[in-house]
Amino acid sequence: MAQLERRPARRGCRDALVVWKGENILLDGHNRLSICRQHEIPFRIEAVAFADRDAAEAYIVKHQLGRRNLSPEAAAYLRGKRYLAERQPNGGLRLARAHSEHVRTAQRLAEEYKVGAATIRRDGKFCVG
Repeated sequence: MAQLERRPARRGCRDALVVWKGENILLDGHNRLSICRQHEIPFRIEAVAFADRDAAEAYIVKHQLGRRNLSPEAAAYLRGKRYLAERQPNGGLRLARAHSEHVRTAQRLAEEYKVGAATIRRDGKFCVG
C-alpha cells in the first residue's frame, strides 16, 4: 500500500479507475481512489459495459489474475472462481455433455494460465472450500 501511495504522489494517477457502466460500481482502483482523494490527485474514470453481474465479476477475476503480487493461494482461489463461473452446470440427462464442457473449460483455462487442467479443477474445489 505504501508503494502504491508513493507512485501517484510522484506521477499522478496514470491508470483509470474502472466502473461498471450504467451501474456506477467501482470494479478496479479502490486503493488508487482512496489515495487520490486523500492527496487531492486528479483521476480518470473508464466506464465499461457488462451484460450482467457474472460478466462484471469475470472481468474482476481476470484482471486480478494479471497482477504479479498475488500469493499462490490467492491465484488458485481466483482461477477456481473463474473456472466455477465459466464451466457448464452438471446434472440430469446432460451429464455426458456437461462433463465434456467441464473438461474443455478446465483445459482452456489451464492453457491460459500455463498450469494443468487438474490444477484448475483443484482450484475450483479450493475456491468452494
